[in-house]
Amino acid sequence: MDLAPSTRPAARILDDAVAGRRISAGDALRLLAEPAAGGGGGDGRDGGEVDLLDLGMAAHAVRNRWNDPEVATYNVDRNINYTNVCVYKCRFCAFYREPGDPEGYLLPFEEIGRKVEETLALNGTGILMQGASIRTSRSATTRTSCGTSRSATRRSTSTPSRRRR
Repeated sequence: MDLAPSTRPAARILDDAVAGRRISAGDALRLLAEPAAGGGGGDGRDGGEVDLLDLGMAAHAVRNRWNDPEVATYNVDRNINYTNVCVYKCRFCAFYREPGDPEGYLLPFEEIGRKVEETLALNGTGILMQGASIRTSRSATTRTSCGTSRSATRRSTSTPSRRRR
Protein backbone atom coordinates (compact mmCIF):
# COMPACT_ATOMS: atom_id res chain seq x y z
CA MET A 1 0.00 0.00 0.00
CA ASP A 2 1.41 3.35 -1.04
CA LEU A 3 1.16 5.83 1.82
CA ALA A 4 2.69 8.77 0.01
CA PRO A 5 0.29 11.73 -0.03
CA SER A 6 -1.65 12.01 -3.27
CA THR A 7 -0.98 14.91 -5.60
CA ARG A 8 -4.61 14.98 -6.76
CA PRO A 9 -6.53 18.19 -6.03
CA ALA A 10 -8.45 17.93 -2.77
CA ALA A 11 -11.71 18.94 -4.46
CA ARG A 12 -11.48 15.97 -6.83
CA ILE A 13 -10.78 13.59 -3.92
CA LEU A 14 -13.76 14.95 -1.98
CA ASP A 15 -16.01 14.76 -5.05
CA ASP A 16 -15.04 11.09 -5.51
CA ALA A 17 -15.76 10.29 -1.87
CA VAL A 18 -19.17 12.01 -1.97
CA ALA A 19 -20.02 10.20 -5.22
CA GLY A 20 -19.31 6.85 -3.52
CA ARG A 21 -16.01 6.13 -5.26
CA ARG A 22 -13.26 4.68 -3.11
CA ILE A 23 -10.35 6.99 -2.38
CA SER A 24 -6.80 5.71 -1.92
CA ALA A 25 -4.75 5.78 1.27
CA GLY A 26 -2.64 8.50 -0.37
CA ASP A 27 -5.80 10.51 -1.08
CA ALA A 28 -6.88 10.22 2.56
CA LEU A 29 -3.43 11.25 3.74
CA ARG A 30 -3.58 14.23 1.38
CA LEU A 31 -6.88 15.33 2.94
CA LEU A 32 -5.60 14.99 6.50
CA ALA A 33 -2.03 16.21 6.04
CA GLU A 34 -2.63 19.94 5.69
CA PRO A 35 -6.20 20.95 6.52
CA ALA A 36 -6.88 24.67 6.67
CA ALA A 37 -8.29 26.05 9.90
CA GLY A 38 -11.77 26.20 8.37
CA GLY A 39 -13.30 28.85 6.23
CA GLY A 40 -10.14 30.88 5.76
CA GLY A 41 -7.80 28.49 3.99
CA GLY A 42 -7.67 27.25 0.47
CA ASP A 43 -10.62 25.43 -0.99
CA GLY A 44 -8.46 22.64 -2.39
CA ARG A 45 -9.48 23.54 -5.96
CA ASP A 46 -5.91 24.48 -6.82
CA GLY A 47 -4.27 21.53 -5.05
CA GLY A 48 -3.52 23.70 -1.99
CA GLU A 49 -4.70 23.23 1.57
CA VAL A 50 -7.87 21.31 2.28
CA ASP A 51 -10.60 23.48 3.79
CA LEU A 52 -11.79 21.86 7.01
CA LEU A 53 -15.40 22.89 6.34
CA ASP A 54 -15.32 21.23 2.88
CA LEU A 55 -13.88 18.09 4.47
CA GLY A 56 -16.63 18.10 7.11
CA MET A 57 -19.41 18.63 4.56
CA ALA A 58 -18.09 15.77 2.42
CA ALA A 59 -17.89 13.50 5.48
CA HIS A 60 -21.45 14.46 6.42
CA ALA A 61 -22.68 13.65 2.91
CA VAL A 62 -21.02 10.22 3.04
CA ARG A 63 -22.46 9.58 6.52
CA ASN A 64 -25.96 10.48 5.29
CA ARG A 65 -25.59 8.06 2.39
CA TRP A 66 -24.80 5.18 4.75
CA ASN A 67 -26.98 6.10 7.75
CA ASP A 68 -30.38 7.57 8.49
CA PRO A 69 -29.77 11.34 8.44
CA GLU A 70 -32.43 11.81 11.15
CA VAL A 71 -30.53 9.68 13.68
CA ALA A 72 -27.20 10.49 15.30
CA THR A 73 -25.51 8.02 17.62
CA TYR A 74 -22.73 8.53 20.08
CA ASN A 75 -20.71 6.72 22.70
CA VAL A 76 -20.50 7.83 26.29
CA ASP A 77 -17.04 6.97 27.50
CA ARG A 78 -14.40 8.32 29.81
CA ASN A 79 -10.65 8.61 29.91
CA ILE A 80 -9.35 8.04 33.41
CA ASN A 81 -5.87 9.49 33.86
CA TYR A 82 -4.72 7.38 36.77
CA THR A 83 -1.26 8.98 37.05
CA ASN A 84 0.83 11.75 35.59
CA VAL A 85 4.10 10.47 37.07
CA CYS A 86 6.38 9.40 34.24
CA VAL A 87 10.04 8.49 33.80
CA TYR A 88 10.35 9.03 30.03
CA LYS A 89 10.41 12.87 29.81
CA CYS A 90 9.06 12.98 26.25
CA ARG A 91 9.71 16.44 24.78
CA PHE A 92 6.17 16.73 23.37
CA CYS A 93 4.37 15.94 26.63
CA ALA A 94 3.28 18.76 28.93
CA PHE A 95 1.29 16.33 31.09
CA TYR A 96 3.97 14.31 32.89
CA ARG A 97 5.60 14.99 36.24
CA GLU A 98 8.82 13.37 37.40
CA PRO A 99 8.73 10.95 40.33
CA GLY A 100 8.77 12.98 43.56
CA ASP A 101 7.28 16.11 41.97
CA PRO A 102 4.67 17.63 44.33
CA GLU A 103 2.25 17.95 41.38
CA GLY A 104 2.52 14.24 40.59
CA TYR A 105 -0.40 11.97 41.41
CA LEU A 106 -1.44 8.33 41.35
CA LEU A 107 -5.17 7.87 41.84
CA PRO A 108 -6.18 5.42 44.56
CA PHE A 109 -8.18 2.41 43.37
CA GLU A 110 -11.25 3.68 45.18
CA GLU A 111 -11.12 6.91 43.15
CA ILE A 112 -10.76 4.96 39.90
CA GLY A 113 -13.76 2.85 40.92
CA ARG A 114 -15.77 6.01 41.70
CA LYS A 115 -14.98 7.42 38.24
CA VAL A 116 -16.07 4.14 36.63
CA GLU A 117 -19.31 4.20 38.65
CA GLU A 118 -19.96 7.83 37.59
CA THR A 119 -19.55 6.81 33.97
CA LEU A 120 -21.90 3.86 34.37
CA ALA A 121 -24.50 6.12 36.01
CA LEU A 122 -24.44 8.21 32.80
CA ASN A 123 -24.98 5.02 30.73
CA GLY A 124 -21.33 5.05 29.77
CA THR A 125 -20.16 2.11 27.70
CA GLY A 126 -16.40 2.59 27.65
CA ILE A 127 -13.50 3.33 29.96
CA LEU A 128 -9.98 4.14 28.77
CA MET A 129 -7.30 3.80 31.43
CA GLN A 130 -4.68 6.34 30.48
CA GLY A 131 -1.54 7.21 32.34
CA ALA A 132 2.14 7.82 32.26
CA SER A 133 4.89 5.24 32.81
CA ILE A 134 6.12 4.76 36.33
CA ARG A 135 8.71 2.29 37.60
CA THR A 136 6.88 1.12 40.69
CA SER A 137 4.82 -2.05 40.76
CA ARG A 138 3.09 -0.95 37.57
CA SER A 139 1.85 -4.41 36.63
CA ALA A 140 0.20 -4.80 40.05
CA THR A 141 -1.33 -1.32 39.69
CA THR A 142 -2.71 -2.14 36.25
CA ARG A 143 -4.07 -5.53 37.35
CA THR A 144 -5.83 -4.06 40.37
CA SER A 145 -7.15 -1.05 38.43
CA CYS A 146 -8.52 -3.27 35.72
CA GLY A 147 -10.05 -5.56 38.31
CA THR A 148 -11.83 -2.57 39.84
CA SER A 149 -13.09 -1.51 36.42
CA ARG A 150 -14.17 -5.03 35.47
CA SER A 151 -16.22 -5.53 38.63
CA ALA A 152 -18.06 -2.24 38.03
CA THR A 153 -18.55 -3.03 34.36
CA ARG A 154 -20.18 -6.37 35.14
CA ARG A 155 -22.92 -4.43 36.94
CA SER A 156 -23.65 -2.24 33.93
CA THR A 157 -26.04 -2.87 31.09
CA SER A 158 -25.02 -1.95 27.61
CA THR A 159 -27.68 -0.08 25.65
CA PRO A 160 -27.13 1.85 22.44
CA SER A 161 -27.38 5.60 22.78
CA ARG A 162 -29.62 7.07 20.09
CA ARG A 163 -31.01 10.53 19.89
CA ARG A 164 -33.45 11.92 17.33
CA ARG A 165 -32.81 15.39 16.06
